[in-house]
Amino acid sequence: MRVEERLRWLHVATTELYTYLFVYEKRGKLALESEQSILDELTGWLVHDCWSIYFNFKGMHHALCGAHILRELEGLIENEQSKWARVL
Repeated sequence: MRVEERLRWLHVATTELYTYLFVYEKRGKLALESEQSILDELTGWLVHDCWSIYFNFKGMHHALCGAHILRELEGLIENEQSKWARVL
């Protein structure tokens, strides 16, 4: 997103009851470990895109986002890198 004509990242954490949003100038480790982030305070399940930084949050169970899994499978199919990725 753009804030004051500069590219920024909108970070989101949600539960069944709450949504927490914060804007940060970076996408990476600095943002997720910044004072604005609450990931280090949460427990339970963290659903994400398999980006390695998320696995640094040890107090959580990890699950991969279905949309990201499908995107990866499509890439394998399109590049003919897998015989099992396509459902017959």
